[in-house]
Amino acid sequence: MFRDILSSPGAGSTKSTPATRSSTVTVPENARSLQQIAPEEKVQIITETVPSTLLPLLQAMGLCNNCDLRVCQSNGTCILAVEGSRIGLSDQLAASIQAVPVCC
Repeated sequence: MFRDILSSPGAGSTKSTPATRSSTVTVPENARSLQQIAPEEKVQIITETVPSTLLPLLQAMGLCNNCDLRVCQSNGTCILAVEGSRIGLSDQLAASIQAVPVCC
């Protein structure tokens, strides 16, 4: 079920469409896509860059705007560690979500 949702045509889109809110947010200069973040780096996601159709699902899995997460793997399937759990995101979805590094 989750694979179908995360691989849907709008899941990896970064264009400004009704399904995304990326056109309404100013992304910080140090923001990078989850695919570009090195393993073991701690980040916070910018929820405004998450496709709005997937936001409730990702929030239910533990991803929220103010939570710190650690990137376990960023090439191919992106694996994130958050609150003691691991979450896998498709490479298309990881490419569309921006995050900023956080200090230890």
